[in-house]
Amino acid sequence: INQQIEQLRPFLKEGSEILFKKDQKINQLDSIMKLNKDKKILIFTEYKDTLNAIKEYFKDSINPDEIRFVDSNTKNKQSIIEKFNDTNDKLRILISTDTLSEGFNISGADLVINFDIPYNPVRIIQRIGRATRLDTPKEIDVLNFRPDDDLDVELKLVETMELRIKDIIRFVGVEYRIWF
Repeated sequence: INQQIEQLRPFLKEGSEILFKKDQKINQLDSIMKLNKDKKILIFTEYKDTLNAIKEYFKDSINPDEIRFVDSNTKNKQSIIEKFNDTNDKLRILISTDTLSEGFNISGADLVINFDIPYNPVRIIQRIGRATRLDTPKEIDVLNFRPDDDLDVELKLVETMELRIKDIIRFVGVEYRIWF
């Protein structure tokens, strides 16, 4: 194990140029963000490591005034959200772990992206609910990244999510279009 750790160490070093430059999923996220420069984008990821990978990828390519990263350790969450919700503020991209998926009003978002799909479909609805508030109704776009097909064969996440969403729609009566 120690030999394997030593082989991986250059990839794990903070600031490493090796990491994530050829990651198709992050490259796709980059393309989506470039195509939506006129929109406020709220991106959710389940894992702090994924948040850090995205942060590392974009650290030199996006003006720091335009992007913020939020996890459970972020101290000033509410002030970041207020800046994001302000249409006159430069902050247009907010990337967060699920720490912001409950209890926050992030109605400034025009586009919600679920970078990681949680196993629990209620989490997706909670994430979307941050941007679609009753007091500030508006139409938003939602984009969900599907897991890689090879991986999903093992996990059956897409199939499971579709079944669970159908159950929620049947019981609650709310329809969400899940896969785009």
